[in-house]
Amino acid sequence: MTDRPGWWRLMPTGTAPPLKAAVVVESFLVDGGRTVRLEHHLRRFRCSCEQMGLEVDERMLHSLVAEISTTLPVIGRWFPRLEARDGSPAPLVGWIREAPAARSSIRLWYSGRADPRLHPRAKGPDLPLLADLRLQARARYCDDAVLTTADGIVLETAHAGLLWWCGDELCLPGPMLPRLDSVTARMIIDLARQQGVRTRTECRTLAEIVGTEVWAVNTVHGIQAVTRWSGVAAVARPALDLARLRHFCEQLRIAARPISHHSTLGHRDANIVGRQL
Repeated sequence: MTDRPGWWRLMPTGTAPPLKAAVVVESFLVDGGRTVRLEHHLRRFRCSCEQMGLEVDERMLHSLVAEISTTLPVIGRWFPRLEARDGSPAPLVGWIREAPAARSSIRLWYSGRADPRLHPRAKGPDLPLLADLRLQARARYCDDAVLTTADGIVLETAHAGLLWWCGDELCLPGPMLPRLDSVTARMIIDLARQQGVRTRTECRTLAEIVGTEVWAVNTVHGIQAVTRWSGVAAVARPALDLARLRHFCEQLRIAARPISHHSTLGHRDANIVGRQL
C-alpha cells in the first residue's frame, strides 16, 4: 500500500470504501487492462471538486492514477474509485475494487417525486441518497431509480445516464438540465455522430419516452436496454433493435485503450485538462 497522509493513498485491494467519507468520487471500468476515456473521468472529477470548493493537486492526482494503473491486475474486470476528501489541498484516496458482473438490460423504478439531490452536477456529495434510492428500487424488483425534475422532465437514473431513440435519431436530456455529465453517454453520442447517426437533445417526460427504445448507460455496464418500468403507466414498447444495440456495444469495446497509455499521458496533459475547467 502507498500511503502519503495529507496527499494521496491507495487502499489495499479488496477493501470497501465507506459510504460517507468522500466529498467527491469518480469510478471507471478497467476490463482486461483496458479502459475508455479515463481522461474524461478525470476531467469530471476535477469539475466536481471545483463545484464543491475542493482544490486538487494535479501532481498528486497523476501519481495516484499511475499507482492504480501499475497495481491493477491485467486480467479481469475492475472498477477503481477515486475520492477527494475535505482539506487543502484535498486528500486523495484510491480504491481498487472488482467490477460487478456486466448487465445488458435494466429495470427502472420511478418514485413519482422530484430529484432530491443537492448537487446534481457533482459526483459524490449525494452518493448516500442515491444508494438509498437504488435500495428502494430493488425492493420493487428493479435495478435503479429514475430521476426527474419537479415538473417530470427526465434527467437520468441514480447511477446511469439515459438515452432514447426517436426513430433513427438518438436523443439525450438537454445540457441545461441539472444532471451529471455522463462520460459513457457522451462517448456513445460521439460514436453515433461519427457514423452519421442524427442526435439531438430534448426535454421529455417519462410518459413521452417509455414507448421508445431507452438505454441506461454508465462506465461499469456500458449500454443497458430498459426492459421494464415501474411507477409509470404501462405502454407498448417497440422491439429492441438488437443489431443496433450490439453494434454500439462493440464500438464501446473497441474504443477501450490500455490504462497504461492513459496513465503515461503525463502531468503535461493533466495541466491541459485543468486549464480547460
